[in-house]
Amino acid sequence: MPGFDPSAALRASRALSDFERLNQLDDIWTSYLITPGPVSGAAAMMGGPLAPVSGADMDALDEITGEMREILGRVGAHTDFLQGIINRIPSAFEQAYRTVLAVAPLSANQLGSLVQVVNAEGGVTSFANRELTLLRQQSAAEAGQLQNKMDRIRAVGGIVPGDLSFRFKCALGITILAGSICLLVVSGTVLIPAVVAAVQAGAGATAIVAAFTAHGGATATFVVKGSAVAYDTWHLIEAGCFKPGRWKQ
Repeated sequence: MPGFDPSAALRASRALSDFERLNQLDDIWTSYLITPGPVSGAAAMMGGPLAPVSGADMDALDEITGEMREILGRVGAHTDFLQGIINRIPSAFEQAYRTVLAVAPLSANQLGSLVQVVNAEGGVTSFANRELTLLRQQSAAEAGQLQNKMDRIRAVGGIVPGDLSFRFKCALGITILAGSICLLVVSGTVLIPAVVAAVQAGAGATAIVAAFTAHGGATATFVVKGSAVAYDTWHLIEAGCFKPGRWKQ
């Protein structure tokens, strides 16, 4: 059974924080683009005239772009580390995935759609590895595109689409799920017999979390967080991130 590894837990937490921050910053970009009003990128996105950007907004967009590019520069190290966990102890990763799904706030149909997509790729370890690899391979290109878009915004004085590409955003969502599961793995409690038994028996979320709590309790927060990310992943699937023919590489 994997024991608690504080060094690995710290690195996994840092990776997850970076991925979540990148996702959040991209959402700010997207929200700015679609916000109606005198300063809006919506018209430009539909081929209309460029909307003006105030000096303060320009500075904020520049800061967002800079921070996103900094995080993108760390993606390679983060994904290598997480893949190391996944591939070193795949059985623990798979058990943590099942535990997360068991407490996730998903209906039977929602759970079925998520599992179908994951299983089509050969299981959660294969699926996570593919998305982590894609994120690493495309991070430098995404950083360059963000800078090019920001340069254009400054040059033309109006907004242009500046957020992450759709496919990269999809991979980022799965990477956040994988990071959450890895954090649960390196906490050392994912294979507690009582937890495994509760998951295999189909016990409810409350009973599974109680099994964690009875053995120290700290990592119960990890599994609850992971369940929320699993719900977000289902939303990505509904948004068309992983439709056959669209996500196959």
